[in-house]
Amino acid sequence: MPNFKGSRINNETKAAFVRRLKHEGKWEEFEQRLNWLLEDTPEREAWQLLRNDPQFMSKATLTDDLTRDEIKFLRKKPPCSMWDTMLWIYDNLGDPDVDIETAPSVGAVFHLRKIKNDSDLLKKFLSDIVTRMLPSQKEIDQKANLDDPNLGFMNRLEQLERDLEIHVELKEVDVE
Repeated sequence: MPNFKGSRINNETKAAFVRRLKHEGKWEEFEQRLNWLLEDTPEREAWQLLRNDPQFMSKATLTDDLTRDEIKFLRKKPPCSMWDTMLWIYDNLGDPDVDIETAPSVGAVFHLRKIKNDSDLLKKFLSDIVTRMLPSQKEIDQKANLDDPNLGFMNRLEQLERDLEIHVELKEVDVE
């Protein structure tokens, strides 16, 4: 467990922050996400990223960056996946006039605002989060096969040819 002594998160010591998360039933999820980030992110940066996540902040901290009307509107939206949130943030990084109505969640708007205002967070988002979201070559190839009906047809046609060749070879063996 990290050394919490003396460190502060949004006017809470780390120890108070951990106690609050445990009391709110959010500690396990926080710890899982922290461990995931710690695989290739220094501890301090991982804590920095997560401490700004609205899911883990006290309610008072959220209203510093979002108006009550924005929060009220966004809270009425259905839950969304982390993928949708990160994709929306990425898609809106360069937009100076982001339409709040298109946001998938309060967290998406909050993170977008934080990332836009902090060049270190922007670098971290682009280097760590976005690169993890990129599909592997295998996924790209599989999608290409699904998107191109001719490619799928050609693969089936090639397989049929191979099957016929094997069948013909077997018949030739049977005749002799």
